[in-house]
Amino acid sequence: MTTNEVEGETQNGFWKKITLVVSVVSQKEKKLAFDVFGEKKVDAVKDIKPGTLVRVSYTIESQQYEEKWYTKLSAISVEPYIQQQQQTLQEM
Repeated sequence: MTTNEVEGETQNGFWKKITLVVSVVSQKEKKLAFDVFGEKKVDAVKDIKPGTLVRVSYTIESQQYEEKWYTKLSAISVEPYIQQQQQTLQEM
């Protein structure tokens, strides 16, 4: 599921960002929101159909603002998750 597509232009050129919300497969459902930056990455993420299993590589960054801490997840890559990978992990 994607939300909040934003685009703009700075002195460095055109930019695009979208928020990708994914459900984590675990005992209790959890949702994580990732910022996806860059026109090619945003366009690729928009093509992912809801319910598709994906693997997200990401960075975590925290910043303090007015004595409160805020954490941001930024996606580096988003790829389809292949069932064969899941079977290999379960065998370990």
